[in-house]
Amino acid sequence: MTRKDKSICVQHLTELRKRWLAKNDMFRLDDGWNTLSDQRVQIGGREYREYVWSQKTPDQTLIVFEVVRGAFLGSVHYCLGAELLQDGAFRFLVDKDLWEQGVP
Repeated sequence: MTRKDKSICVQHLTELRKRWLAKNDMFRLDDGWNTLSDQRVQIGGREYREYVWSQKTPDQTLIVFEVVRGAFLGSVHYCLGAELLQDGAFRFLVDKDLWEQGVP
C-alpha cells in the first residue's frame, strides 16, 4: 500500500464517519458487538470491503469504520472510530487509538 492509498482510504472513512454519525442515533445501539454495515466499495479504483460496527458496554459506546483489502493473511486494514462520551459529544479515534483498545 502506498501513502496515497492510505490517504484516499482515510479520506473515505472520514466522510463515511461524518455521514453515519449525522444520520444515526448512537444511544439506540444494541449492547455487545454489532455489524451495522458490510459492503463492497470502490476507493481510488480499488475494491475494498467496508464495515461499520459497534461495541456497546456499560462503560463505552464505540463505532468503528473500517475498509479492508486483500486476503486474510496479507490484508490491509484502515479504520477510524468514534466514541460516544457521556455528555453526548464524540471523541474521534484514529487507527492508533483503536489499536490501543484492541481494534484491528
